[in-house]
Amino acid sequence: MFNSPMKRFCFALAVWGALLVSIPTVAQVPGMFQPLLLGMCQSGTTTVILTSGSTWTVDPCFNAADNIIAAIGGGGGGASGNAGAVRGGGGGGGGEYRAACNVALSGVIAYSIGAAGTGGASVSNGTAGGNTTFNSTTVVANGGGFGTTAGAAGAGGTGGTGACANFNGGSGGTATGGATTNGGGGGGGAAGPSGVGKSGGSNPGSNGGGGGGGGANGGSSTAGSNSAGSTNEAGGAGGTGPTGTAGGAGGTTGGTSGQPGANGSGGGGGSMGIGGSGYGVGGAGGAGTTYTDSVSAVTAGSGGGGGGGGNTSAPAPLAGAVGGLCGGGGGGGNEAVTDANGGNGAAGCIIIQWTR
Repeated sequence: MFNSPMKRFCFALAVWGALLVSIPTVAQVPGMFQPLLLGMCQSGTTTVILTSGSTWTVDPCFNAADNIIAAIGGGGGGASGNAGAVRGGGGGGGGEYRAACNVALSGVIAYSIGAAGTGGASVSNGTAGGNTTFNSTTVVANGGGFGTTAGAAGAGGTGGTGACANFNGGSGGTATGGATTNGGGGGGGAAGPSGVGKSGGSNPGSNGGGGGGGGANGGSSTAGSNSAGSTNEAGGAGGTGPTGTAGGAGGTTGGTSGQPGANGSGGGGGSMGIGGSGYGVGGAGGAGTTYTDSVSAVTAGSGGGGGGGGNTSAPAPLAGAVGGLCGGGGGGGNEAVTDANGGNGAAGCIIIQWTR
């Protein structure tokens, strides 16, 4: 039948073509066998960080028997200062941390990243941070509350879903007010896998600088320091981060700005200046660095709170500082001739990890 080389070649070619047509695509193979076909799964832990977008396609190597899906809510915005009430703005609260473990997933999963709360402007409250959700209700981490122009602090995020881990965000700092100009409260730190976020520091009385932002994610973190609340005083120092990183220093006397935090520590509060001697804005909260994405090598984690704006009798707005990514609360603005804006909170994020 195949007595010539050409006939044998044509037959072999036809058989090979039929085999190629019959081989299923990856999508046609049941999910549990996809890694075997691809030969791509490696042992160890894989980390995926989501800070934007709205859907995630489940990785073929995802392990339903050993995984954790974690979320951090958005940080609340700090309030602006309020000259009419002779007080600075309250700081925004940090985002909640929630997680679910050993979740079975397939296909395309919808999620939502909690939006950053915005700082108040022109004598207005901040806005609350948004809730971060994964697969509708599988994990929900609620955002931090907003600071008010009455000097009240935003509450830390709480009340979400996810039974594997549950830690609340830190509350913002308050601004008590008094007879003369006043700085704002610090933002609260976001919660994380090691524990609760810590509270922002407050301005306890007349003529003080801004409070320091709270540290994030439990561990070695601490609350932001209060300003001393007296003429020409320094701002409060930011709280320590979860691994012991010092918070940003508060602005020194004479209206200097607070320093930024790092690795989840809080930003320092701005100091007070008299008669235009200086303009001390708050320092930004430190971004979290607990996780590293396995593909992009980008780091993320629970963010520290932003420092509160300092204080001056000059017509200069000393703004509260932005919270650190993910979920740090914004600092409150100062009260002066020109009321300062509160700082924005930081957006939330989602972390997906599995081990094979």
